[in-house]
Amino acid sequence: MALKEAEDGQQQQQQQQQQQQRRNRKKRRKPLFLVATTFSEKYRPTGEQLGEGAAAKVAGYADRATGKEVAVKVSVFSNRIHMWRIAAC
Repeated sequence: MALKEAEDGQQQQQQQQQQQQRRNRKKRRKPLFLVATTFSEKYRPTGEQLGEGAAAKVAGYADRATGKEVAVKVSVFSNRIHMWRIAAC
């Protein structure tokens, strides 16, 4: 009788460990979609320059997900590049 109880206890412990491993695997799964976190991940340059001023340039970029072209103002202040989407083409 005591032997059977010990075996049942071991089986329950193994089942709990397997359930915990399944939960851990679920937590490690990657999302089904990717989210762009930086400007360069969201847009790619088209190579065309639309305009230029004293402090900035306006260049053509395309959205990587949709392919839609946009105009982007690119300026450099104290060795840092700043980019703003200003219009959809």
